[in-house]
Amino acid sequence: MKAVISASSGIEGLEIRDIPMQQKLGPHDIQIKVHAVGLNWRDYFKMTRLPWCRENPIPGSDASGEVVAVGEEVTRFKIGDKVITSDYAGWYDGLLTPEKEAQGLDLCYGIDGCMQEYFTMHENGFIRMPSHLTWEEAGIISTTYGTSFNAVVIQGQVGLGQTVLIEGTGGLSTAAIAFAKASGARVIVMGQVQSGLEKAREFGADEIINCNEYPDWDKKVLELTDGIGVDVSIDILAKVSLDKCMNCTKQNGTVVLEANLTGATATFNMGTPLVRQLTLKGMRVASTEMMERMVKAMEMFKIKPPIDSIYDLGHIQDAFKRMVDGVEFGKVCVKFC
Repeated sequence: MKAVISASSGIEGLEIRDIPMQQKLGPHDIQIKVHAVGLNWRDYFKMTRLPWCRENPIPGSDASGEVVAVGEEVTRFKIGDKVITSDYAGWYDGLLTPEKEAQGLDLCYGIDGCMQEYFTMHENGFIRMPSHLTWEEAGIISTTYGTSFNAVVIQGQVGLGQTVLIEGTGGLSTAAIAFAKASGARVIVMGQVQSGLEKAREFGADEIINCNEYPDWDKKVLELTDGIGVDVSIDILAKVSLDKCMNCTKQNGTVVLEANLTGATATFNMGTPLVRQLTLKGMRVASTEMMERMVKAMEMFKIKPPIDSIYDLGHIQDAFKRMVDGVEFGKVCVKFC
């Protein structure tokens, strides 16, 4: 079968190779025929910044596919079911603990990812696919939509009548917009690509702020909230945004640290969360149980993820270059069949 291999550093190091198909399944394993995968920054960071923990690794955290084989003790799925992947097969529910992490079942990081024609993993690492989505739409939601569901609904506890700030217009941002609007919140989106911001408005954003036009965009957020600030900020950029994000979050409000796309190491003004009595919440991806709730919510509110572009498997390098250089709204998808 064909698989994407990170043979050397960077996008140029990606190769498509024929590898043996796993024949023997564990008692709780299921095997899927992969139809589509979504690209994520976590794949790119692993290819360019961090050393892999194994030779010739297979990247990929997002996939949609059909179950083609099941282990003898599998109870959650049967052959023919349509499913999507979960980042952590070892994190089904509850908190992410050191014991769960020690299992090493973090897709793409601890074990080989899903960018392969047939993918096998413990049944707890899969969720049923939303019934209203295509293979391509479902194939891009696992990491971004799972993470943003955790950020908005679980960590941010966003509710009716609240105001939420969301940064950017990429995959995490569009997912956060969808769940914030479904929760009944007013959504303010800041970003630097005007065309992407206009699409964010079409997707549900109530106000948009171009940070090129408003470098002090935190003051614009305060202006839009009558000087009070937002109830919840979803901080995705981190290094370049955290201080401003805290400045425009209301007293006793919450800042959810969903990602660090502009860098993991930075300094920030410690006085701001102290004076404003802010709650800063760190988080990572989502448990399988959270994603099961996410699927129900997406079906209930008919949430469809925007796709920036779709590539064939043979153009995997072009797909990653598109993600890094050109995405203004939504996610990049790669079709396997």
